[in-house]
Amino acid sequence: MPVKFQIVVNFDKVKVQSVVPGSVRLVDGSVDSEGRVEVFLDDTWGAICDNLWGPEDAEVVCKQLGYVGADLALVASPFQRGNSPVLLDKVQCNGLESNISTCQHAGIGVKSCHESQTAGVTCTTVGSLRLVNGSTSAEGRVEVLTESGEWGTVCDDNWDIADARVVCRELGYPDALEAVVNSASSPGEPRFGRGSGPIVLDGVYCSAEKTLLRHCSVTKDWGVHDCSHAEDAGVICETKTVRIVDGEYPDEGRVEVFYGGTWGTICTHEWSIEDAHVVCKQLGHPVGARSIKVVPSVGRTAVLLDGLLCNGSEASLSDCLSSGWANNENCDSESAQMAGVVCNVPSVVVELLSGSSSRDGIVRYREDTISGLICDQDWGEKEAAVICRQLGYVHGNSTKLVPLGTLLGRIFFRDYQCDGTETQLSDCPFTTRSITQCNSNQIAQVTCGPPNDYDIRFAGSKYSEQGRVEVFLDGRWGVITDGYVTYNTRSVICRHMGYAGFNSDYTFDEESFPRGTLPILIENLGCSGDELRIDDCYNVDVVDGQTRRTREDEVSVICFPYESVANHPVRLLTETGRVNTRYGIVQIYHDGMWGAVCDTYFSSTELLCKELGHSRAGRGRILYSYETEGVTWPSPHVWFDMSYCSSYSQDNIDKVFECGHGAWKRAPYCSNEELAIVTCVGELPHLHSGSDSYPDYEYEYGSGLATWEVVLISMAVVIPLGLIVCCCWRSHRSTDSATTASATYVQSTHSTRVEVASGDASSPPPAYAPPSPKPEEAPPTYESVSPDSAAGKSAAEPVDV
Repeated sequence: MPVKFQIVVNFDKVKVQSVVPGSVRLVDGSVDSEGRVEVFLDDTWGAICDNLWGPEDAEVVCKQLGYVGADLALVASPFQRGNSPVLLDKVQCNGLESNISTCQHAGIGVKSCHESQTAGVTCTTVGSLRLVNGSTSAEGRVEVLTESGEWGTVCDDNWDIADARVVCRELGYPDALEAVVNSASSPGEPRFGRGSGPIVLDGVYCSAEKTLLRHCSVTKDWGVHDCSHAEDAGVICETKTVRIVDGEYPDEGRVEVFYGGTWGTICTHEWSIEDAHVVCKQLGHPVGARSIKVVPSVGRTAVLLDGLLCNGSEASLSDCLSSGWANNENCDSESAQMAGVVCNVPSVVVELLSGSSSRDGIVRYREDTISGLICDQDWGEKEAAVICRQLGYVHGNSTKLVPLGTLLGRIFFRDYQCDGTETQLSDCPFTTRSITQCNSNQIAQVTCGPPNDYDIRFAGSKYSEQGRVEVFLDGRWGVITDGYVTYNTRSVICRHMGYAGFNSDYTFDEESFPRGTLPILIENLGCSGDELRIDDCYNVDVVDGQTRRTREDEVSVICFPYESVANHPVRLLTETGRVNTRYGIVQIYHDGMWGAVCDTYFSSTELLCKELGHSRAGRGRILYSYETEGVTWPSPHVWFDMSYCSSYSQDNIDKVFECGHGAWKRAPYCSNEELAIVTCVGELPHLHSGSDSYPDYEYEYGSGLATWEVVLISMAVVIPLGLIVCCCWRSHRSTDSATTASATYVQSTHSTRVEVASGDASSPPPAYAPPSPKPEEAPPTYESVSPDSAAGKSAAEPVDV
């Protein structure tokens, strides 16, 4: 066998070292025991393609290097790419070989992958980890391999989820679910038992970028600690190796799988609904997939599965036939399209919006990625029963509890014919209605029952969007308390109730929503803000009678609705009680009524005027009391006290009702002098004082003129008018001088006799009559809605209104 000699420089000493063909080395790792695998063949060092790379292959490499075994087989170039050529591809070892070159492969130099798709390993050595005493291989007490070959434990001082994530990733899991510690409040046996070896690490602190636990900071040296084995740390790792990403909804998007230490995509070659069924079932959706999709890939994401052939009954994708892990024969990382899916998740496809509880409201239905309200003139009990069954309830009815405002967004014009036994609305036959107008009482609504655990409702107010929050648990209703309720927590509550969100700039006092008498069932509620329901929140402290909270800690919220349900239009009311968009008392439409806003120093005139359609909204301003002195304004129904309207663009506030305000119909200290009165046209309009001195009609005002415009117009009108008056006056003077001697005179003009009378003989001017008043603008009835863009649309398509 030929031997290759290599010169190695080591501390100024030169020695000759032989490199045997088939030798392996690890390159570009953070420690000697990990790195990109390179093999010496044909007088050169080269990489190994990651096609079909697996644990058996990694085991052979690590043992060939003198380690006891392998921790991980890594794909998709987890270490730097390097400049070495790829020498081996599709390596398949059984784990018993002594040299990687003796394993089955495609041939030296034969490759079907790019240099960026190389294989790596992490070998077992000092500092390697294992999990002990768990019910599965993905959980247990964390143990570390010591120099003596013993396995030691980690003290749980400062142990948290960041440390657990490093451990789980090092062990080849995608993430951690829990960092397990021994509670100081209830000391006892650790969840995964006590270790018997040395305590190796104490006071571990891992930052997010760490990949190995041995690289994390510690408060004490290796082997130094002040713990006992009663404080041994543990972890529970995430075992879900499939996910859906980059979709508009959580149940649809691009499918990614986790293998070899990385997330990657699935090639669309042979992608079928049976494959998609396995994905959705693996994600916890028992009904499987609704449809498959072809979606764009992102960047150079690794392709980890190709030629997938599932029959639909497998428990996971790894049980299906395929070309093998990372063996992407029909796609590459730069392919434009990858496999996607839409899972069948009934509770996500159907939502209830803006009800008084989380189990009633307006039906919003999603068909693929299009969401909209349903307009069905024959919507009844059978359709409602199907919707509620789809949401997990026993029964339902079509009671319409939500008063509708102006309808916006998508509307499905359909006539469903459910028999009431279907499991979801998509199972019901329907016909598409060829109309473009919808009466508000034809919008589908339901009330479901009986309540399920963690259903919530508003109490303490007869008006929508607000109230004291009550929760259903273990067959009874109770209240939620918390010492400090965050913006994120209130946002999740509103989203759970079917509202768009919660405005942080709210104000309400203890009398807004009277305290309840129901038991406290949740004493602390903490949410990150991304959850769809309160039971998804990270901290839900359920109690049964024993709590340190009081009635003063009861949680109350004020939400605002989705625009597709009610957009709370605004208008202005003049001193004569007429509706216009130019000046007057600010009013908002809510729960079927117009009501005023109490705010003497209304600061949101620009927002209001834009909402009323004024392009020059910056000219809007409030009318102060001295400007309206002596004017008698109407006494309208008052909705709330305005507090503060955020000007931050990220808050996305474009409606007055989204500004901070008190509870609806709660303005106990508001007088007529404190109503918000504004003008959107800059120039102060003529205001009626209440006497008969002025005709009772509504003036119309333009958007106002700038000062320079007024000057130019004045010059263009006044100067010519002055010249005309001057000329007329001079002409009149000359005529008077010619006729002062005689009352009449005779002028001969070719025998024609003309008599001219003296003085200005003219008829008196007609009496001034004001123009007829413009018909009063009636408040919107919201009985129907005419879509602006419905013309020309196919009747089979949902209509934007």
